[in-house]
Amino acid sequence: MSNQKRSRQISLQRASELSKKTHGFLKARTSFPIGMEMQTAFDKAKKRILQVLNGTEENWDDWHWQLDNTIKDTETLSKILNLSDEDKYVLNRLSKKYRWAISPYYASLMDPDDHYDPIRLIGLPSIAEEVYDQGEDDPMGEEYTNPAGAITRRYPDRLIINVTN
Repeated sequence: MSNQKRSRQISLQRASELSKKTHGFLKARTSFPIGMEMQTAFDKAKKRILQVLNGTEENWDDWHWQLDNTIKDTETLSKILNLSDEDKYVLNRLSKKYRWAISPYYASLMDPDDHYDPIRLIGLPSIAEEVYDQGEDDPMGEEYTNPAGAITRRYPDRLIINVTN
């Protein structure tokens, strides 16, 4: 079997595996908050963040202001999110090893009370990163789904164009 056919076979197998993993999400997504429920929470978070950072509505829409007011310390973050003493300890400890920063807008998407909020889990370092300080160079197996340097074709009906390395 040629390398091209082998790569195609591996790519299709991987796409099938990933497609199966989405079924749970598609079923669960009907219980996710949407619409005005999310807008109300966002508006409340935005207001709180603007107060903490002494910003205005005009500032909020200015990307320069967003970058200038990036949250990089637990003291400021704890005025926006309800952090436990353990959360603060972990973030301070991890800050010595990993640099982290969150724009005010991104922080406004986080549920201030839910320690397992998906955006919060993505945006803040976790103690697991220190405990499990290991990984794979290519955990998604993209070697076999990369038909060209800047393209990843993970599913047969879509592709990812990598605009940076």
